[in-house]
Amino acid sequence: MKKYLLISAAIIISFLSGLMLVFCMKNHREMRLYGEILEECEWVWKNADTYKKIRGQGMDDRYDGIYGYAVNAIQYDYTLCYCIKDLNDNGVPELVIGVKYPVRDESFLGKSNESGDVEYAYRIMMLFYYCGEEMNSYMVDRYFMQIYKDGIVEWCGGAGKTTEYIYYQLAENGELVILDELKAVEDNPALFYQIAGENQMEILEEEFRSRRNAFTGGGEETFIWKEMDGLGEW
Repeated sequence: MKKYLLISAAIIISFLSGLMLVFCMKNHREMRLYGEILEECEWVWKNADTYKKIRGQGMDDRYDGIYGYAVNAIQYDYTLCYCIKDLNDNGVPELVIGVKYPVRDESFLGKSNESGDVEYAYRIMMLFYYCGEEMNSYMVDRYFMQIYKDGIVEWCGGAGKTTEYIYYQLAENGELVILDELKAVEDNPALFYQIAGENQMEILEEEFRSRRNAFTGGGEETFIWKEMDGLGEW
C-alpha cells in the first residue's frame, strides 16, 4: 500500500511538473514576442506627461490612444489591460491591449449592479500580430475596434450621421486581410453603401445587415484580461 502511494505521488508530481514546464515555456515565448511592447505600453500609461513631450522625437506615436486614457486614468478609474491569445489558430498568439473602464450611468458616475459593485467593460485599443517574422500593429484612437470569432476584426468610426465599418481577418499566415467596407447614413430614409476603394455602391438595408452579420454572427471573441502592472504580473 505504501509503495502504491509513493508511486501515485511520484506520478502526480511528474504531471504537475510537466504542466509547470509547459506554462513557463508558454510564458517565456509570449514575453519574447511581446515583452518590449508591454513595457512600452506600461511606460506610456505611467508617464503620460513625459510621453506628450517626447512624442515624435524618437518615441513611437502609435501609443496616442493609450495616452488619451492615461491622462484621465485616476479621475475616471481607467486601468490598462492586455491579453495574449491565438486569435486565428495558427499557433502564433496575438497581443490585444485594452482599457478597463466603469460603465457610466446618465450622471456619469459608476453604475452599480445588484450586488452594489461597479460594473466594468473593456475597450480594445491595439492589436499586435506577427506575419512571418515581422510584427505588425493595428490600432484605434478616437474610433472603435471589436474582435470576433475566427480572427475577424471590426473597425467602426464616423462623423455626424455617417458610420463606417471595415472588416478584416487575420489569415493563417498572420496577414491582416480586408474583407469588406460598409457605410450607413442616418437620413430619411436611411442609406446604406458598400465601399470598394474610391467607389461606393448603394445597397439595401437587408444586404447591409446581412453583410455585417456574416462577420459578427459568430459572436465576440472572449478575452481573459490581465491588468498591466509591472513585469512581475507577466
